Amino acid sequence: MNSKSGNFFERHVEKLVLAVVGILCLYVLVTRVLISPNKVSLDNRQFNPGQVDQHVYERARLLEERLNRPAEPKGSYDPKVNAFDALVEGRLSGVGTSFAKRFPVISELYPEISQYAVQNIDATVRSVLPPRTSSEVSDDRKYRIPQIGAVADVSVAHIRTVAYVPVAEVDLENAYEESTSEPNDIDLVTVAGKFDVAELVESFHKCFAGDSVAAQWRDPCLAKPVFAAVHLQRQLLLDDDSWSGWQDVSRTRVEPRREMFEIIEDVEKLPPGGITVRTLKFDNLLVQMDLLQPEPYRIASAEEQWFPPSLHVEYLEYRKKVEAREREEAREAERKKKLRPREGTPGRPGSRFGEQMPGSRYEPGRTGRFGGQSGLYREPTSGRYPSRGGRPQPGRWGSDRSEEEQLLAQQYDRGGTRGSTGVGDKALNDLNGKFDKILINDQTGITKMDEPLVFWAYDDTVQPGQTYQYRIRLGVFNPVAGTEQISQENASFRNEVILWSQWSEQTDPAEIAAKLYFFPWSVQEAAKKVTVRVCRYAMGYWYMQPFPVKQGEIIGKAVACEPETEETTEDKKDIILPDTIDYSTGVVMVDVTVVNDWSGGTAKHLAQKYYHDMLYSLDGNGIDHMSIGFANWPRDMQNKFRELENAKSKTKKPFRAFGVSSRRSRFASRRGTGKRGTGEGEDTGRMEEDDGEYEQLMKMLGR
Repeated sequence: MNSKSGNFFERHVEKLVLAVVGILCLYVLVTRVLISPNKVSLDNRQFNPGQVDQHVYERARLLEERLNRPAEPKGSYDPKVNAFDALVEGRLSGVGTSFAKRFPVISELYPEISQYAVQNIDATVRSVLPPRTSSEVSDDRKYRIPQIGAVADVSVAHIRTVAYVPVAEVDLENAYEESTSEPNDIDLVTVAGKFDVAELVESFHKCFAGDSVAAQWRDPCLAKPVFAAVHLQRQLLLDDDSWSGWQDVSRTRVEPRREMFEIIEDVEKLPPGGITVRTLKFDNLLVQMDLLQPEPYRIASAEEQWFPPSLHVEYLEYRKKVEAREREEAREAERKKKLRPREGTPGRPGSRFGEQMPGSRYEPGRTGRFGGQSGLYREPTSGRYPSRGGRPQPGRWGSDRSEEEQLLAQQYDRGGTRGSTGVGDKALNDLNGKFDKILINDQTGITKMDEPLVFWAYDDTVQPGQTYQYRIRLGVFNPVAGTEQISQENASFRNEVILWSQWSEQTDPAEIAAKLYFFPWSVQEAAKKVTVRVCRYAMGYWYMQPFPVKQGEIIGKAVACEPETEETTEDKKDIILPDTIDYSTGVVMVDVTVVNDWSGGTAKHLAQKYYHDMLYSLDGNGIDHMSIGFANWPRDMQNKFRELENAKSKTKKPFRAFGVSSRRSRFASRRGTGKRGTGEGEDTGRMEEDDGEYEQLMKMLGR
């Protein structure tokens, strides 16, 4: 067959295939090799992968050069207000005339003005104003000022304990829970009272929205009372048994709203916003909680809890029962100890409190004369001020705190503390239940309370060894302060921001026991050397140290704190003890004198008594004297020494953590439904979670 007679494609198919393959290879070469598809778009430019880093480096270098260049001064600002004034003037008065012809100079300087010139602006148009509030001077309405009731059932209580004291100032930016704090001794006085809120609400309604008010003047916003201040004052008992003038007591160091709660009574001194804004700021549940029922210090001591004064009396009774239980357990332990072989030799009859006193013997109940006695060791029940209504005086001379009190007191402490057994205590649970009922919480409408409101305030500035008495009153905002909306009969209240209740009655005197005592124990007559036992309260416990002093020497000095023994310490590694204890009294021993006294009930029974007096000086201006030897002390001084001798032997316990607070839950809906401390219906994890939610909510609301 002739090959040339075949089809063209059949004859050239190999060449066609080679041509197509060559074209494809050429395309691949151009598009995939010569022109890379891996382009990166940056700054509106295309870069190969290898060029991106170089471009970024150049940009960084240029940026560094710009940062290192000296700053270029900016031109002065060219104000536009003149142009705007000219524009407005031209639009208002240049009717029928072009702006450029009327103001050629301005048009040349600001050519853009003529573009917006409008000839028919209505100059009578006014800016839109917010609606008038009820407190504005806008009409002839007149209101009577409501009557504020009196504070009833005022009470006072004092506790001495170890608490977490903030190191830095506490405010809204640095809350107590977030600030740095450390355990330290504090004396905290609480003054509480009751107030009839229902009567207050009725008085406000009658004056601002009642039937006696004209219908067009009735304003329910004004008829809602908002508490503005809690005013606490105190008096100090002076050396001549008279009282000082009344002094204001400031809010405690741990309150974040301390500045906000400063009392402002004159409308002219109010911050911007006036009475309206200030009332709105206070009309908040959390603010009212902090104002009326402020939180106490976080208690670190494992043997103390805070309660309002009325409940504090019951708490003291509870502690007495705990102490009685402890004494019974101690007697039982002593009986068991007697069954074991005795070690050592028993002490001599006169050595109950340590070394034997020369020339005297300790006799329980024996009394002696105490010339020149001060009130330092006075019996609390023999003072000048009997308790009202037979109530016990809380806080006088302190008390012998029990060793096992934390075990029972922790029943209402969330999370408990070390050594918790979870065993419930009905008396303490009942006390906690009473506390819960008087607390303001998220379900409490303060203005809808049927029972009297219990409110309180603190004094954390008291000094040991002083005696105080207090009075307290409650203030409510005057909603029409600074206006002309006050009736003529109450015109004197026009500039009064706060409407005050009457002052409460004066409280029972609160005696703050001293933290330092000294007792002349024995004497070396020939050397005129007296051994003085000094007692110091430090970090929640009492310590005692003997100091031999001669004429002209100061009694006491700072001494390193000695390690505790096994009998007085539990969990020693967790107990915080002071490094040194300052026993310095500032008292100078002047001399020792011999006293030859006769005592007895009648002339037939007079007996000669021979003892020594220690002469000492507190300030160098006068000389006092004190009998030497336990048997020669007055009875109240002997009782005080016994109390301190027992207190210094008390078992020391670890402090509570800061988060284990005595604060009660403010959110009633989140409280455990079971009995506290019994484990019934109580979810500890959930309660801790609620505490966290509470803190977050406080932060969100600006606490």
